[in-house]
Amino acid sequence: MVYKFYISTKSSNFSEDEILNSHLSVDGKSLYLKEIATTQIKYEKHSLLTRTDGQNSLMIMTKKAKQGDAIKLSKEIRKILKIYKENHPHLEFKVLNDSSFWIETRLNVISANILIGLILLFFAIWVFISLKIALVVIIGIPVSFAFGIIGIESTASSLNTLSMIGVLLSLGLLVDEAIVVSENIHRHKLMGKTTHDACVDGTAEVVPVLFVAMLTTVIAFYPLTTLTGALGAFIKIIPIMVIILIVSSFIESFVFLPSHYAILNSKEKTNKAGFRDKVWEKIAKAYKRFFKDSINILIIFYTSKII
Repeated sequence: MVYKFYISTKSSNFSEDEILNSHLSVDGKSLYLKEIATTQIKYEKHSLLTRTDGQNSLMIMTKKAKQGDAIKLSKEIRKILKIYKENHPHLEFKVLNDSSFWIETRLNVISANILIGLILLFFAIWVFISLKIALVVIIGIPVSFAFGIIGIESTASSLNTLSMIGVLLSLGLLVDEAIVVSENIHRHKLMGKTTHDACVDGTAEVVPVLFVAMLTTVIAFYPLTTLTGALGAFIKIIPIMVIILIVSSFIESFVFLPSHYAILNSKEKTNKAGFRDKVWEKIAKAYKRFFKDSINILIIFYTSKII
């Protein structure tokens, strides 16, 4: 009867002869292993074969840590593979199923949407309000984003596709408070006040209202942060990002925005109606005439019906 024994070794320095010359004690007698056995060195059989482009291959799977950066990790791996290719030209190295490509693509799409939204927002405020207020509002958005990034890092989360969706959702909410504060400051400035007084009075006047508005938005999104299970783990970062940005925008509107407005209006000037103001004044008069005529027509119409 022939018995087979498998011995697995890792990083062993023993040769086959050394193994055969090993001493054994059998029934009080000393024997060499080669007297009762033969050896054959083989590599372990593969239980799972990986094939790439029709060829046997060795696949190494890499995953980022929870706080890791997939895009940065992918770039570092490609740098390492480039070095291996130079040192081992007879081997072929390939990167497969690189999820960072799709992550980067989505981030680029969302970033482009945010940039387009900011540009359209700037021109809309410029056309309908004024250039200075448009500049004040746009300058404040990066400040809110900076606070948002600091806040998201403090919650042990990362800036990823979902958090960027939160940025996109809150983009319109970010400028609401800034527009209200800057427009109210501008209104006080048109009343003949100095820039300093206009900033102080205009800001203080709208603090309670905007605080309540900010609080209602936070209360509306907060329940989403308490969701549990797979769904909660997936979408929790979106309401967290929205809440952080809304609070950041509120702080920016009452701490930094008045300073930005004061800097852009450092020179005291007499507030004269400009070309845009004259155009809007004509549009307002035309609208009032149209509205008044429409009301008169409705009154005449319903009066005739009653008669």
